Amino acid sequence: MASDLSAALQSVDWGGICSDFIKDEARSKRVTACIEQIALWSAEIQNTDRENLAIPFVREMHASAMSVTASLALGLYKSAAGGMRAILESALYYSYFRDHPVELATLVRDEKYYISRKYIMDFHKEHTPDFIKRQEPFGLISKIESWYSNISAIVHGQIPGVWSPVDIGSTKYSDERLEAALVEFEKSCGLVHVLLLVVCSPDRWSAFSPASKEKLTKGLSAEQKKALGISKK
Repeated sequence: MASDLSAALQSVDWGGICSDFIKDEARSKRVTACIEQIALWSAEIQNTDRENLAIPFVREMHASAMSVTASLALGLYKSAAGGMRAILESALYYSYFRDHPVELATLVRDEKYYISRKYIMDFHKEHTPDFIKRQEPFGLISKIESWYSNISAIVHGQIPGVWSPVDIGSTKYSDERLEAALVEFEKSCGLVHVLLLVVCSPDRWSAFSPASKEKLTKGLSAEQKKALGISKK
């Protein structure tokens, strides 16, 4: 009944859950680092590739990161898992469709048309210049496969009860669940960061602002920078 749903929703201390979330300054900084990195990629891509019809995937990537943040703050950890997967999927779709306008038009026109994550990764392995070499120091291919499999198990309920309460009224702040979810959020944003670095061609990278290049290459090892062949200048 509608009255039961209303009562359940109103019984949850949403404000209290959010307050508990932001009390932990260290965790708040970790979340902020994630969304700032995604926002930086989104801003640079939209600025340098603004006429590309695949740009909506970049906006969706950014929106999904914000949605994950809101879900974590409200104790909706299971919902956050779906958003994390959407961040990676959106980045993958952009990486493929930005150079495939005909396929993108088909995607928009035909609701049965579908490009899988595996198809996109296989495409990059075969056709993106030096993809295998560039990703090697990061272990990107194996990490995407492993992370995607694990997060999908949560999204599809193959690991029931780990990230979600029994019912709406049981929704509350959970230190343990938040930490588990935050670790996966960091992994998802990290994978997107590396993916976009690896598939970013020299001419596209050269169009990025020096300040953004500085931030996007921060923390990379000498081996990783050499494999990417990119400069922060």
